[in-house]
Amino acid sequence: MTTIEKKSLNFLLIFTTFCIFAINALAQTSHTFSGRATGVNANVSVLGAVSVNTTIAQTDNLPATGGTGGGLTKQVLSGNVSFGLLSSSNNLNTGVINTMTSGGSAAGTPDSSQSESSVNALNSLLLGNTITADVVRANTQCSGTNGTPSCTGNTVITNLRINGTLINVNTTTSVSLLGGVGTVFINEQTVSSTGQTRNITVNALRISLSSVNLLVADIIISQSQSGITAAAGSNICTPITTVTEGDLFAGGIVSYGVTSDSGSVTIDHVNAGTGLQSLTVVGTPVNAVVNIPAYTPGTYNPVVVTFTPIDPNLGVDFTLRAASTFHAANVRARCLAPTPSPTATPTPTAMPTPTPTATPTPTPINICTPITTVTEGDLFAGGIVSFGITSASGLVTVDHVNAGTGLQSLTVIGSVNATVVISPFSLGVYDPVNVTFLPLDPNLSVDFTLRAASTFHAANIRVRCGTPTPTPTATPTPTPTGTPTPTPIPGITSFSGRATSITIDSLVAAVTLNDTGNLPSNGGFINRTLLTGSLLGGTLTTSNLDATTQAAFDQSRSQAIVQNLTFLINGEVITASLIPVSTQCTCPAANTPPDCAGGVMIDNLRLNGTFIPITLVPNQTVQMPNGGQLIINEQVRTASGNGGTLTINGVHVSIPGISDVIFSRSESGIFCGSNVSADPGDVERASNIKRR
Repeated sequence: MTTIEKKSLNFLLIFTTFCIFAINALAQTSHTFSGRATGVNANVSVLGAVSVNTTIAQTDNLPATGGTGGGLTKQVLSGNVSFGLLSSSNNLNTGVINTMTSGGSAAGTPDSSQSESSVNALNSLLLGNTITADVVRANTQCSGTNGTPSCTGNTVITNLRINGTLINVNTTTSVSLLGGVGTVFINEQTVSSTGQTRNITVNALRISLSSVNLLVADIIISQSQSGITAAAGSNICTPITTVTEGDLFAGGIVSYGVTSDSGSVTIDHVNAGTGLQSLTVVGTPVNAVVNIPAYTPGTYNPVVVTFTPIDPNLGVDFTLRAASTFHAANVRARCLAPTPSPTATPTPTAMPTPTPTATPTPTPINICTPITTVTEGDLFAGGIVSFGITSASGLVTVDHVNAGTGLQSLTVIGSVNATVVISPFSLGVYDPVNVTFLPLDPNLSVDFTLRAASTFHAANIRVRCGTPTPTPTATPTPTPTGTPTPTPIPGITSFSGRATSITIDSLVAAVTLNDTGNLPSNGGFINRTLLTGSLLGGTLTTSNLDATTQAAFDQSRSQAIVQNLTFLINGEVITASLIPVSTQCTCPAANTPPDCAGGVMIDNLRLNGTFIPITLVPNQTVQMPNGGQLIINEQVRTASGNGGTLTINGVHVSIPGISDVIFSRSESGIFCGSNVSADPGDVERASNIKRR
């Protein structure tokens, strides 16, 4: 090769490298963020004096590049606003205040920023008016897609009372104070937008006082602010990942946690076995440069695989193979091509304007409220009752019970047609963790599985949304018959369920507290919560109560929880930190008897101060010194043909002739009809778990 040819080749290589670098640089355009959260912000002028500004639990400003933790999260145990010379007759106090703001890839939300402020136990006396609330919370979120920003915000206030009157915060926007001294504004929202930038501020409560020459004040309780400047469209996307069984022994699907983020896929081998021994690209990636970092064979640590689209206008598709000594899994990662911006079509001139053809309504994004199916994980038994699972539109919430080692791991085990984002959380957390999802194709159904684990217990949470109902055509709609099709299906699947936190049948009263009621036979979702409970003249007290029953597809599931129980009865004292109970019944196939399972995970149960070990054996009985007994994990099963039910009472206090009290009662039932079919994914996952 001549010198000229070599120089030409070198120039070509340099030019090609520069072009690829330029394409990648264009593809990596990112959003910029803003955000801040404040627990209390008060501007107060007393007796005409100079105003004093007080802020409590205010976070730092969110950097433009995003972030999480550190000064972006604040907590104070109590708050107080001073009113100077008028403090003897005016006060504003709070309990615990938590504030946070986060955004960007560092927070696990590469396309959004979010903020939240939560003020507990508000108690104030202002110019003769009392304002109290159990919880005052404000949330905001801003996200960007292909250069388009969007922001949402909301307020949650429980038990707001003004001068003793309970206020319906869902229908009330402002309340005038007695004596004409001011106004309380509820869920005050301000949105501003310029080009590709949008900001939102939500004040959960704003108290405006205007008693001239006495007290003038503007006090905000829970303020949340978020903003984003949306980057122009690029295809550095968060890919959808599909995990399938590999070419070794079965068990690959549950051996690896797989999550995805903007331009990356993370492979995390479970903390058992021989660890990750091999991670390779299978075949030739489509439109992607894939980079697998160096790692130590046998590692249990997550390995982050990054990728960059070669052409940002095209989709991405590649497959990874992860293997230990005995198990392997194939992980397919895909990004759809960006939606092109519509080309402006010139309006015809000098022609009569035709009657416009009705443009079909765009297919709605299939952001649905999914059905969740919880099965035992791959660790010791107890995963089903260790985690409370609820769902909302585009959201699944995983909540570890307030006992044990807390949530240690939350990962995605395979995903079909969904981008799944797990909110950041601290290891060992007892607080709920939100998992959001967005369908890639709104015309297809969504199906993904989460694995939640503490140190000793794990649960697999399958999340499914059906295909959206297509827009009706001009065909006349037949008269409804009350069944899914005109011809009734014999033996159609039906459900039952109910959850109750406290049930009392005594000489004094017959009461149920925090009861879902019966689940409809066609399924659904019912949840009931109470922040505190007090019955029988204060001899029975609790903190949080929660009851949930739900059913769809092939499963019925219920859960009841009682926290911080104190019960005085017949000269004896029963206490417990936590009493959670869970039941579920699942159809393994059509026209077959169901499988029903459940259990309890009771923490710190004591009788007259003496700790009671929980054996987990059904119907554990403890005799009470003054007569009667405690029945722990009391279980009742019924079975008839292809139907079955399971009822579990967490703690049943039975004192004949005096009282019969049940703490945490969960009931689930299902009849497996001909319209249920076994799901190969469920069967495969269950068999893998048993083998492990």
